Amino acid sequence: MPSTYAQIATYTIPSATASYTFTSIPATYTDLVLVGDCLSTNGGGVGLSVQFNSDTGNNYLQVGYYTSGTGSSNNSFNSGDKIYVALVDNTERSGFKTDILNYSSTATFKNTLSQGGQFNYLSGYVGMWKNSTDAINSIKILCDGGSTIKADSKFALYGILKA
Repeated sequence: MPSTYAQIATYTIPSATASYTFTSIPATYTDLVLVGDCLSTNGGGVGLSVQFNSDTGNNYLQVGYYTSGTGSSNNSFNSGDKIYVALVDNTERSGFKTDILNYSSTATFKNTLSQGGQFNYLSGYVGMWKNSTDAINSIKILCDGGSTIKADSKFALYGILKA
């Protein structure tokens, strides 16, 4: 990572799990960057999502897309209980990067920008955690559709150093 990034935490999933949560995130950086290299237990492009500060309510907005070798699909999501960050599969590793802007501000909603991909597709999502101006101190990563995150999936969280 660039010299402006400070590693906060890394984690490798030891066995299949429904979710993983980064906790006790310090409020000392300007932005956060979440990166991952992962697999799901189900195939077919399962959504990998995040939730902030244990908020499972209908408090997230997003717009997203994905494209593959067989065609493309634009997806618009008005609101929901999470923000997508990537599509993951059970046979090909998916890499992604999510920027979480102004995460420590208590005056604004939090915005995210995600990009990811694997051998046969790429995806991108823009999201907002609405209805709360709380600073983000935990990030839960989870799969959709009853899938779980496969063992040996890797996640890292970085803080952007203040200038």
